[in-house]
Amino acid sequence: MELAPLGAAVCVLLLVLLWPDIHGSTLSTVAVATILAYPLIFVSTAMVMLQAVVAGSLRLRHNWGLSMLLAGLVVEAGTFVAWAPPLLNQTYVAGDSALDPLWTIGMVLIGIGAWKAKPAEGRADLTGVRNRGGVLPTVSFLLLSVVQIVATGKDARMGALSIGVGMVGVLLAIRGSVLRRSNDELRHDSRTDPLMGIANRLQLADDLREADEQAASGDRYAVALFDLDRFKIYNDRLGHQAGDLALQSVAMLLDRTSRSNDRIYRYGGEELLLLLRSVDIEQARTIVERHRAALEQAGLTHPGNEPFGVMTVSAGVACVRRGETPQQVTQRADEALYEAKAAGRNRVMASGAATSAGIPKPRADSDALHRSDATASSREPRQPRA
Repeated sequence: MELAPLGAAVCVLLLVLLWPDIHGSTLSTVAVATILAYPLIFVSTAMVMLQAVVAGSLRLRHNWGLSMLLAGLVVEAGTFVAWAPPLLNQTYVAGDSALDPLWTIGMVLIGIGAWKAKPAEGRADLTGVRNRGGVLPTVSFLLLSVVQIVATGKDARMGALSIGVGMVGVLLAIRGSVLRRSNDELRHDSRTDPLMGIANRLQLADDLREADEQAASGDRYAVALFDLDRFKIYNDRLGHQAGDLALQSVAMLLDRTSRSNDRIYRYGGEELLLLLRSVDIEQARTIVERHRAALEQAGLTHPGNEPFGVMTVSAGVACVRRGETPQQVTQRADEALYEAKAAGRNRVMASGAATSAGIPKPRADSDALHRSDATASSREPRQPRA
């Protein structure tokens, strides 16, 4: 519905521009309506698609098929608008106009674009484009007002009407911008975990699609899964409210220490996922180990996490391989996390790597306890994900 003002403005603008030819045409009403239908349809379609690009709900990057489709619509719209006057005045002669080849070019672009276009995707993050949505509707209504004022000449009443139309258009565009802002806020809330304040699985799905798209052009990514060690014991001993506060503290620490182009997500329960951009496996493991060490050094007391005595995480990391899907990368990271748990917790295991990183040295007086606990942990299942 928010595109209705734009469509209305474009249609009225075309009718105002073509009104002298429409009024002077001797063709039947059906013939005039048929001639006008083509420019109205193509111009409206092109403007709606362009509005989606400007507003950020449609992305043309890495999708040259959609780009060709939009270019074809623009060419066809311009051609039919230019064709309308001679058709209405019955002065058009097929083959004598330079517009004829343009029509062919436009149709070819539309055909190839529709054939090669990938599924349309919107931006994962609309923060930088949320205020652009009202640009085209506002410009269209202002242009409509100017054209009406020029077309009506010195008629003061029509001039006032034109100004009123422009003002209504601007108000509608502002209202549309407010609605888009509200929708963006709702979208952000739906992709944010309410407890931890970080991104959730829904946002992760969007970002993994984007990372997978970039990986096709050589920009590799890695996935790291973190699991808080013995967190069920923490909840049982200190209560779930303390557990929630601990989850918030861990999420804030990992989010604060992440690189600007990386992102942390709540994956389920006490599990977190880190998406690392532009890394190989060794770089990813080094970064994840830095996170593990930072949490241990933070010294969040965990009375049930012997022999460490503080909150720690086990982590598994995997880097995308050629032809691999995000689901396969995440699965390998999950398997590496199991290995880290089985090896004694509070460490990082990388899928496909020879050694683990960040293996801590437990106190000498608790070596036996650590070994027996590690053996038991390799057999016990992890808590199901929320």
